[in-house]
Amino acid sequence: MRTSVDQFRTNNGAKKGLVFRKLNDSLATRWAGGGLAVTDTAVTVPRVGSRRFAFLVGYSDSNITPLFGVDEEFTEGRYEADVTVWAGSAAAAKQLAPRLAKKLDGRIKRGVAGKLHAKPVKLPPKQKAGPPPGGPDLSRLALQTTDISGTSTAFVHNYWVGGPLPPFTVSEYRALFMPAGKFNFLEQQIQWYATANQASFEADFDAALFGKYAIDLSSLGDGARGAVANGGSGDSTGYAELVFSSGPLEELVVFSSDNPIQTADAQSIAQKVASYIDAAGLGS
Repeated sequence: MRTSVDQFRTNNGAKKGLVFRKLNDSLATRWAGGGLAVTDTAVTVPRVGSRRFAFLVGYSDSNITPLFGVDEEFTEGRYEADVTVWAGSAAAAKQLAPRLAKKLDGRIKRGVAGKLHAKPVKLPPKQKAGPPPGGPDLSRLALQTTDISGTSTAFVHNYWVGGPLPPFTVSEYRALFMPAGKFNFLEQQIQWYATANQASFEADFDAALFGKYAIDLSSLGDGARGAVANGGSGDSTGYAELVFSSGPLEELVVFSSDNPIQTADAQSIAQKVASYIDAAGLGS
């Protein structure tokens, strides 16, 4: 569950904010692809605030448990509020979101009237950079300068904390090479989740837009998928993206070049990433 309240200078500003958020919600299906199915349906909710909308979004794929979310947003004067509930069934999300929206609207009204007396929510301790509790040392999975043909510099090579971490990430290790041999840069994000389902969902989401640029990495195992996109006429630049998923582990590798990237180049990097996953006993 997630709630937020944005304060605008005017009522009209809040109205415009709501219109923009509604347009953004209506485009959720653009993330479908590569086996990830996305549904996006406007739903009717009980009256709350001055203006409102709600969308039910569903995600499904062969390797994940279906996920459903209701995003309900409304305005109350110069405030624009958002309540989002994710659940394992559409019915559960549709039942809880309106209840929370009504409670949130009441709190906004009491706050404006100076009648809201509440203590700040106690936040959990800040996440610390490091290996996942009870999990493997993710640094063992990171590419090294010796894995990249040509001159490369490890600009970043350490555990990461702060933003932007994907939702539910327990631990993350990042490696960033600038330059990276024949590539302008190469970035590797190694992420550990609380569950394998969360890691699989994130990998499916990252790979959803590969489309016609997808390359075959199935022989590597470890849920390896990839894409290579080179510029069209008059544009010689290249970009590649690799995704891996095995148990609670998900990895994303991206790199670019001033020249077209060959499929063999992407396959070579993918092979090195997979070899580290397998050597750590985390392969699938």
